[in-house]
Amino acid sequence: MTRQAFKLKTTWLGVQALFCQFATIQDVWNLSDLPLRWTPKNTSCASGMGCQDTLVLIESGPQVSVVLSKGCTEAKDQEPRVTEHRMGPGLSLVSYTFVCRQEDFCNNLLTSVPLWAPQPPADPGSLRCPVCLSMEGCLEGTTEEICPKGTTHCYNGLLRLRGGGIFSNLRVQGCMPQLGCNLLNGTQEIGPVGMTENCNTKDFLTCHQGTTVETQRNSAQKPTDWTTSNTKMCEAGQVCQETLLLVDGAAPIPGDRQCPTCVQLFGTCSSDSPRMTCPRGATHCYDGYIHLSGGGLTTTMSIQGCVAQPSSSLLNHTRQIGIFSVREKGDEPPPAPQPEGGGAGDLESLTWWVGLALALALWWGAVCPSC
Repeated sequence: MTRQAFKLKTTWLGVQALFCQFATIQDVWNLSDLPLRWTPKNTSCASGMGCQDTLVLIESGPQVSVVLSKGCTEAKDQEPRVTEHRMGPGLSLVSYTFVCRQEDFCNNLLTSVPLWAPQPPADPGSLRCPVCLSMEGCLEGTTEEICPKGTTHCYNGLLRLRGGGIFSNLRVQGCMPQLGCNLLNGTQEIGPVGMTENCNTKDFLTCHQGTTVETQRNSAQKPTDWTTSNTKMCEAGQVCQETLLLVDGAAPIPGDRQCPTCVQLFGTCSSDSPRMTCPRGATHCYDGYIHLSGGGLTTTMSIQGCVAQPSSSLLNHTRQIGIFSVREKGDEPPPAPQPEGGGAGDLESLTWWVGLALALALWWGAVCPSC
């Protein structure tokens, strides 16, 4: 429905509905990158709702955290307002809020200029503190900087921001003019964004996220390890967990069998997938899928390849791999125990390059589930 048709429909029904600009930003920049500009999307609001702009800047040393929320709101109209929740020397927090209903897209803030202006260099003091703003966590041994004159204590806290499309944990270190866990200066909400503060360092747990290791070996090649990971701040009370999917393959000796080979993360392998010569000992072809869910990942992969036995279960009826729940095409109650040495080698019997593609597919889904 076009914007004009939507407005005509809502007017005919006696209902007033607005179109608003929509955007969220939650990241850390260098102060030298400011002022920032952004390009919002458009969204239609429910009847009676207004449009809102919320912008929060948290500054520590040479860095600034920018939190932006634009969209629909039930809040009452509010004139543009800039609030200095905490100003330097040292750490500072300032916000911009606006709620309107006078016309479509009235929440038209497109730059951080209303909150930002270059500040003259502060006179240095005698205190040195670690300075850090990060959503991944501040490393131990963060570089210390000379604090500005007027600051007397080092701050080390965790801000949790929730609401208005914002969901982040921000680790903050810097200089403060007084002792205590009071960076927010009593602020609990800025527009639709709720804010809480925690200075208990035991809760500042940083976990590695999305790590995959692939090791390949053959008689003419040295072992090669490939690892990729990023980090994530955990919630208070959570612990780090890790599930490692490892493919350890040697260059195979070719056999006599040929099978279609395919790993398709989004979709189904076709009937004309490329055929590859199976390694010696792989005497049957596999054609099925594996569904994984857990740890923020939900995906179904279609798989074709070589296996050693005429089994419908590539994973030998495994239902759990670490935090992942696993369902496979043709799953059924576990079969009777097999003689030693039988039935457990199907996954290793896939051609080594299909195993590598599977590991890469799992890694891509873990680090970018919405891509």
